[in-house]
Amino acid sequence: MAVFGKTIDVIRETAHALMKVLEQHHQDEVALRRGISTSLEPLLARPDLLDWGVSRLDSHSGGSKILYYDPGVRITINRFPPSLDMAAHDHATWEALSLYRGRFKHTAYERVDDGSKLGYAKLNIIEDRVLEPGEFAMIYPPKDIHSFHGLTEDTWAVFVASGVPSPERKYFNTVDNTYIQRLKEDPKALAPKH
Repeated sequence: MAVFGKTIDVIRETAHALMKVLEQHHQDEVALRRGISTSLEPLLARPDLLDWGVSRLDSHSGGSKILYYDPGVRITINRFPPSLDMAAHDHATWEALSLYRGRFKHTAYERVDDGSKLGYAKLNIIEDRVLEPGEFAMIYPPKDIHSFHGLTEDTWAVFVASGVPSPERKYFNTVDNTYIQRLKEDPKALAPKH
């Protein structure tokens, strides 16, 4: 793909394209996936993307920058070194990602119990794959649980989600069929993945 325009313009254009897709397809998961993936392509083509953004504190990555933020949509770029093994967790909203550099193992889950027992959760894997640069994955309620792991030191992914994240998350132990609920920025949230 040819790279045209300044990166800041491409970031703005991507954000506007994403907002249009969200407005038109917010209740159609298939169209939303297709629209978000297509909207991210010009951004992923930027060779200088890591030079942009504002650093942010994030307990789920090895480095994160905000590329765009407003109450409707946020775009971040996040580093995932192999030393960071992110436990399965929920979002209570949709989240999409495209790999910018490196290799990235992404697993998405569906909760199959009825949720009536506090601390218990039975998950089934619905997607388990290794992403290469440019490849796309998305979680969407009620299937909004995923785990991930960078496979190379220089693994970076672009994430897109609704603008205001939920402050609380459930972190799942997929071996014991249990979960704990914590604030997202709690360092204990980075429990080993099972």
